[in-house]
Amino acid sequence: MKFLITLALLFTGLYLTAQTTADSPNQYPLTIILHGEYDYDHFFFSEHRNGPDQIALQRPPADTFELEFEQPLDSYFAIGFAQPADINGSSSALAHQFWLRHEGQPIRIEMSVDEDAVLHVDTVVNAPFYYYTRDLAQNLMAEVKMTDTTTQAGTRAQISDLTLREFKRLADHRFSNSLSSWFISMNEDRPEELREMRDLMAQQALEIQQDFLNQLSALEKRLSVEIIDLLTLDIRDEYGARPGLKLRTQQRYLIDTWFVACPPCVADHRRLATHQKILRDRGVRIIGLSSDYEVSEWKAYLDDHDYDWTNFIFNPESDDDLQEVLGILSFPTYFVTDGDGKVLFRSISLDQVFAHLDIEPTDK
Repeated sequence: MKFLITLALLFTGLYLTAQTTADSPNQYPLTIILHGEYDYDHFFFSEHRNGPDQIALQRPPADTFELEFEQPLDSYFAIGFAQPADINGSSSALAHQFWLRHEGQPIRIEMSVDEDAVLHVDTVVNAPFYYYTRDLAQNLMAEVKMTDTTTQAGTRAQISDLTLREFKRLADHRFSNSLSSWFISMNEDRPEELREMRDLMAQQALEIQQDFLNQLSALEKRLSVEIIDLLTLDIRDEYGARPGLKLRTQQRYLIDTWFVACPPCVADHRRLATHQKILRDRGVRIIGLSSDYEVSEWKAYLDDHDYDWTNFIFNPESDDDLQEVLGILSFPTYFVTDGDGKVLFRSISLDQVFAHLDIEPTDK
C-alpha cells in the first residue's frame, strides 16, 4: 500500500500538496519508488538553481513517495536517500541528478539500490525529456572521450555541430546551459567556435544567463585574455615571496597552469621534463602556475619531483582565483607568451603547444 504524503511546502515557487489528481485535475503528480535494501532515514528532492531548494521527508513504510505540484516540473533535480546521522551528526546519502519535465501525464520514477550500495534509475515513466537529456549527455561524452582531436577531427566537428543545433533549438530552456558547457569543452582550442557560442549565449534571456549552470562570464573571460602580466599577478614562490622575475623581450614563455590533484597535469609534467632541453634550445622557458589551495601539498609535490623550471602558486588567500583571472576553463591550460606577456598561443593540449612551437615530440 502506497504511503501518501500529506503536507504543503513551498518549493521554488511550486507547492507540494496532499490532494489527489482526481480531486485536483490541475495538479502535477510525481511518484518515486525505491527498490532494494538500503538503510536510509529520509528522502530528499531538490531543484538545482542558484541555490538548491529541498524537500526532505521521513522514510515511509513502503518506500514509495507521492508528491504533487501546482505547476509542472521542468528543471534540473536531485533525488536522494540519506542514512541516519552518526554520533558526530554526519550522514551519507545516495543521490541522482537529472533533468525532469511534466509533459501531460503523471511521472513515475523507479529506482533501486544494488548490493554494492549503488543507486540506479531503473525507469522513468511519462518523462521523455529525462531520456532525451540523459541519452544525449551519455552519447556526447562517450564520443568526446573516444575521439582524438587530431586523428578524428571530422567526427568531433560533427558532435560539435549537433550540440550547437540542439543549443539553438532549446535556447529558451535551462538545459541549453548544459549544451553550451559541452560545446565549450569540445571547442576550448577553437576561438572562432567559442565566439559564435558567446554571441548566442549573450542573446539568451536574463534568467538563463543568471542560472548557476551558465558559463557566459567564464567564456567571455576566456576570449578576452590577451596579456598575462606575471609581475602583477597575485602569485608566490616556495618561500611565500612575490616573484622577482626578469622577463626577456626576445624570450618566449610557456606558462603551465595546473594543480597537484590533476592527473593530466601531472602526466604532462613528465613530458615537459623530457622536452625541456628542446624547449630551451627553441628559446622557450617554462613557468608553472599552480591553483592549489594547500601550499604544503604544492611544495611537497615540487620537492618530490624536482622539476627544473620556475614554479609559482596563486595566492590561496586572494579574493580571486587563477581560473577567473586567466579565463581558464579546464586544467591543464597552456599559454605561450612573449617577454611582454602577450599571449601568442593557448591550448589545453601539450601536443598542440609542441606543434605551435614546431617541436616534434620525442615520446610519441
